[in-house]
Amino acid sequence: MLSALQALTPAERSAVVLRFYADLPYEQVADALHKKPGTVRALTSRGVSRMRQLLGEEERTDV
Repeated sequence: MLSALQALTPAERSAVVLRFYADLPYEQVADALHKKPGTVRALTSRGVSRMRQLLGEEERTDV
């Protein structure tokens, strides 16, 4: 999981961590990152999608 987080851009990583680890709503994440809520939603979506892809690749290489 950590390697997948590290593979994200800094903005994507910040959005994902604040949204899911800190459990903040999009509006509070947007305030913390000085971005619009829509931008935070896009960053979060891209970050989660990329992590799923990376974690899926790790599972295939472990077999």
